[in-house]
Amino acid sequence: EEEMLGAKTSPKGVLRVQVPQALGIGKFSNLLSKYLQNYPKVDIEWLLSDKTPDFISDNLDCAIKVGNIDDPSLIAIKIFELPRIIAASRDLVSLPRKISHPSELKDCPWLSFKTHYLDEVSLFHIKTREEARFKIHSRFSTDSLLALREVALQGLGLGVFSKWVIEKDLKDKRLIQLCSDWQAVSLPVYLIYPQSRLKPAKLQKFIEQLK
Repeated sequence: EEEMLGAKTSPKGVLRVQVPQALGIGKFSNLLSKYLQNYPKVDIEWLLSDKTPDFISDNLDCAIKVGNIDDPSLIAIKIFELPRIIAASRDLVSLPRKISHPSELKDCPWLSFKTHYLDEVSLFHIKTREEARFKIHSRFSTDSLLALREVALQGLGLGVFSKWVIEKDLKDKRLIQLCSDWQAVSLPVYLIYPQSRLKPAKLQKFIEQLK
């Protein structure tokens, strides 16, 4: 009962959070460290999975989800957006020497992140807002952003990446950004939890720290 009083009590217990694999590994380490330091009576179970959260079976307090949330039974709190760009290895020999429009990349070998694109790419010009949409042939498709990055580093194709995943690769020139004036639509990232569930203090404080 004490745990269900939300902000009126000191957070305690185990906070169970499901997070997409790539985000869970690389995006929240500072936040988790700060949260655990601030609330020594709370332990965190950080569950890395790209599957749809099952709050009842997995006894989850909340989940972090990329993309729009259509389930009306969930409370969704937007925490940030992920800009997305086209990138490839410098060793990808089939790249055109000069690219004046992203549609000129349609015949290149593509790597697809099937959660968000598979056989079609949609981009917009960051200044003019012009749209470019074209069909692609995917030589490799995956539901793992980390696997997509690894295959791109091998020079096997180009893909659309959340920029934060490949920032170090871009800096080290292992990957290059293509058509830098064009981007895919940014993906929203939400913290979600069931509407019907009472909000314990451990979850309330986690939400406050994410904002």
